[in-house]
Amino acid sequence: MSTEIDGRLRINVKRLLEFFDEKPGESVGHATAIVGVIGEDLGAGLLKHYLEHTRNAKVGILPETPRTGNKKGPWLDRWIDVVWPDGSGRLFQTEIKNWSAHAIGGKILKAHAPQNEVSRFGIERWRGHVAGMHWKPISKVLIPMKRPQDVDASHTVEPLLIYWWVIHPEGLNESFFSHDLGTSTGFSRLWLFSMSSYLRGLNEDAIELEMPHASNRISWLHRLFLA
Repeated sequence: MSTEIDGRLRINVKRLLEFFDEKPGESVGHATAIVGVIGEDLGAGLLKHYLEHTRNAKVGILPETPRTGNKKGPWLDRWIDVVWPDGSGRLFQTEIKNWSAHAIGGKILKAHAPQNEVSRFGIERWRGHVAGMHWKPISKVLIPMKRPQDVDASHTVEPLLIYWWVIHPEGLNESFFSHDLGTSTGFSRLWLFSMSSYLRGLNEDAIELEMPHASNRISWLHRLFLA
């Protein structure tokens, strides 16, 4: 899946899509363990790659875990700080879900599926997992987290869900988009990013991502086990 490069990993785009979206027979039983190694780094790293290469943004993945500041309460996966080309900033409190064809109830989507099939898949995922925002693993992203101290105070905090699978309310070919929330929560909109959608639109065979935790774990595996 990857080659290690000083805290960054070079991923094979085609193989990654095949593994998580097509669920090849020899992969069964390994997805959970692999996700345990790469953790949330894949989602955060892919979003950073997307924003830097398509939006010309500057992106920082912060080391702090988003928490409410209370002794008890939910927490999220990453703070992702983004500065747009016009100088404005946005701080995303981010939840990352690596659900794929390997998940319970997961469905296979071929890496080179036609766009109409991809669109139907995206709408199904939206209706089953986001519409209404009532499912607890997802709705916690709408709970305000305690803001990190070292981030520019002008950067607005907004919620972000990162998924592996293709997802979109209208089936559009968009990997990064927002959804209006109205007045039902403390946030006016929710942002979403699909890892699979982004990878499907790339022409490169491989890309390099910032994945420090995953890189460190793979380094330990190299040290512990001889080739």
